Amino acid sequence: MKTKYNKMFRSVCFLLLICLLANACDKVKDTPVPNTFSSFELKTVNVNLVLNGKSDIDIAAANQFPGEVSIRIKTQPGKGTITLDEARKIFVYEPIEDSTGKDSAEYEACSQSICKTGWIYIIIDDTTRIDTDSILIPVCAIVISNYSFLINTSGFQSLTLPDTFNCGAKITALIANPFPLNIVLEAGKIRVNFSKPFVDTLIFSFKVCTNDNRCDTGQITLFVNLPADPINPCIALFKPKNDSFIMNRNIITKSFNYNLILPNDSACIGDIKPESLSIVSGPNRGTAILKSNIQGRFLRYDLDSGNQNIAGLDSLTYRINGISGARGTAKIFFRIL
Repeated sequence: MKTKYNKMFRSVCFLLLICLLANACDKVKDTPVPNTFSSFELKTVNVNLVLNGKSDIDIAAANQFPGEVSIRIKTQPGKGTITLDEARKIFVYEPIEDSTGKDSAEYEACSQSICKTGWIYIIIDDTTRIDTDSILIPVCAIVISNYSFLINTSGFQSLTLPDTFNCGAKITALIANPFPLNIVLEAGKIRVNFSKPFVDTLIFSFKVCTNDNRCDTGQITLFVNLPADPINPCIALFKPKNDSFIMNRNIITKSFNYNLILPNDSACIGDIKPESLSIVSGPNRGTAILKSNIQGRFLRYDLDSGNQNIAGLDSLTYRINGISGARGTAKIFFRIL
């Protein structure tokens, strides 16, 4: 009988323990999670901007909100308008035309059922920076244009670029140096020189920075012509050189791209006119014709049937002209093995 009462006592104790634990869990579940936004203080955001230019006001970056919040403008500024960019979750301020000086707006940030207000102070077209820990938007947005110049290859030349660009920025570095162009930066000016006469279009870039290290890059395109001197140096430098090719005597027809023939014919890059190539004489053991298709220009050499499979040497003479007015001849030797 005693054993029976002991078992009942243990069962009752076990049930009481379960109830106590369940009650404790309910209390834990019912304990409200503290909302850290309730003790959060919105910061005053100071903005400097340029007249008639839109500027971003990143409230979230300035405040570092503890959790998800929604923002809106509570009181619009007097000298412009502020809209909410929903995609980026930032405000965009646009001043009214001809408005300068100080402006302000009141904004609101809400989390769950708690809302708080803060202020945005704006200075339009003013170089004074406010010494606070708020996010400051630069007074001037530096934007550099691209430039183009028509020049020739006669000695060092300075490019007519501004001494200072917008926002008081100056040239600080050069980017790329395409051959055969030599570029130097001297006293804030870009000077160019060519290692040899040249006809083509060249592109390079330059870097421009403000005193507070805000930078942008611009691009320069040079349309290069030969010097306008009575005696063009390319005429003296135009000296076509002979070429030599090896052919297998079992191959009766072979085509040679102009790229294999012309590169060594002129010291002035871009002076040669490929379409001017013509055959003056030869060959003796076959025929040569000039062909052109979408893949380029070619010289095709065909062995005569009587010379097929016979080793030996053949040649032809061709003439080529230059843009400079120069012209000359050279030979192509075909060594048949």
